[in-house]
Amino acid sequence: MMRKKKETDQKLAEEKKQLREDIRKMSFSKKLEYFLMYDKWILVAAAICAIVVYFGIDWYRNAQVEEVLTVATAGGTIPDEKVVQRIEETLGIDGDPHKVVSVLSPLTGDEEGALNYYSQINFMTRVQARELDVLLMSETYAKGFQKEGYFQDPSDYLTKEQAGRMKEDISGSCVLLKNNPEMAALGMYTEPVYYGILITSRNTETAVQWLEALYDLNGSAGETVD
Repeated sequence: MMRKKKETDQKLAEEKKQLREDIRKMSFSKKLEYFLMYDKWILVAAAICAIVVYFGIDWYRNAQVEEVLTVATAGGTIPDEKVVQRIEETLGIDGDPHKVVSVLSPLTGDEEGALNYYSQINFMTRVQARELDVLLMSETYAKGFQKEGYFQDPSDYLTKEQAGRMKEDISGSCVLLKNNPEMAALGMYTEPVYYGILITSRNTETAVQWLEALYDLNGSAGETVD
């Protein structure tokens, strides 16, 4: 029994040696043809492993990043490219690789404040996925959005002190930002700008923090903002 196994192992070793010798003597095209015919599944397996590793690393990196605030505008133009950095500085997270702010492309619609088809799909998808925290709007858009009940009531997230200070600028479920120098950077040139926090927001606390910082700038459009 042992002798037979030894003979079998020796035969396999000789066959492998001969195969290596035969492959060594093949031309490049023949080697490629042989590889594709007999070893292609090794290539497929290697490719699958590489893809799994790549996406695994990408997923891990993304899992380490927290989106602390997502902002969209309606009734405005494209925001300044540096606006994200300005918001992160305001929130005190600039330079933190694990915390980011996102400012989406403006939602657009008609003169009556009704979103066009693509903006409506984008907005609803974000809301349902809880991927939108703050919406900045012109008065025209604010009327429609408030009617649909998309925003939290300010009395639910403002402290008594904050509510008292903003009392004159609370309009329905939004807070008004008037003559505010930061609005131009966000592409909002209408007066006033309505600030609404979505009922599906995951980051209400951060949204309130940003609101308070913005509200302190009301009426200072003629001043220089660093």
